[in-house]
Amino acid sequence: WIEAFNSPGLYDWLSLLSVLLPLGAIPVIYDIRKTYKKPGNAAFLFRGLALSFFFLSLFATRLISFVAVFLAVYIGKYPEILAKYAVSGRKMVYAFLALSLFLAPVSYKIIAVLNPPLKMPPTFQESDTKYVIDWIRANTKSEDVFLTNVGVGPVILAYTGRSVNLQPKFENAYIRNKVEKFAYALYSPEDNFYKLCREYGATYFLYENPFLFNNSKESYRYYANSLKLSKEAVAYKFHFEPEKLKFFDLVYHTNSYRIYKTRSSGKKKYSGNIWDVVAY
Repeated sequence: WIEAFNSPGLYDWLSLLSVLLPLGAIPVIYDIRKTYKKPGNAAFLFRGLALSFFFLSLFATRLISFVAVFLAVYIGKYPEILAKYAVSGRKMVYAFLALSLFLAPVSYKIIAVLNPPLKMPPTFQESDTKYVIDWIRANTKSEDVFLTNVGVGPVILAYTGRSVNLQPKFENAYIRNKVEKFAYALYSPEDNFYKLCREYGATYFLYENPFLFNNSKESYRYYANSLKLSKEAVAYKFHFEPEKLKFFDLVYHTNSYRIYKTRSSGKKKYSGNIWDVVAY
């Protein structure tokens, strides 16, 4: 839901519209010229809606799907176009149609060039979510509250019965505001993030590797204007320096997740393990 409201780029237009983009070009141009030569009210509403959604789609990626609907309708004008033009004109239209259909499979290659995969090993495995659920069921209390990413929050709620702070109903302004506070706190010093946990009543925080490694337009780092990350950011400490945290204890981890328990104060409690530095 966050990334769907980002402004689209060339990659988004090609990946979401593919062959509809070149196929719809000729009918759209034809309709504009036809309207200019002989204005009429018959299709005014349709043209107005098409223009409005095209304009709005320049600001939000999710609205490109509406542009696809209008382009599909415009493509239905090809019989009218072919009937109107002479043989030479028809040949040009047929050639363009053939080229557009050829571009359909090729467009995926173009998309791959525009948006190459990251040159780094994958940092997140969906299968790890099951291990996290199993651990939460076995090691936490029913009254515990988890601060998580918006995506995994409902999974924790559904399969463990534990309360969560964030969920993906992003149409709700209240949730959007909570997610914004969470994102900015995640890349701020630890004190700020701990205050947020106390405000939300969170007893555990579920950290994900992409919080640190993902810096794409779909990331929390991009959302919180933290593409240049400070080593004082709590996300950095969650990932690389858990032993330096004042308010959080690492209690479980997989390749993709880390679960931190919030402390009631900045003083670390003795765990009962003789190898724990607190014993000294």
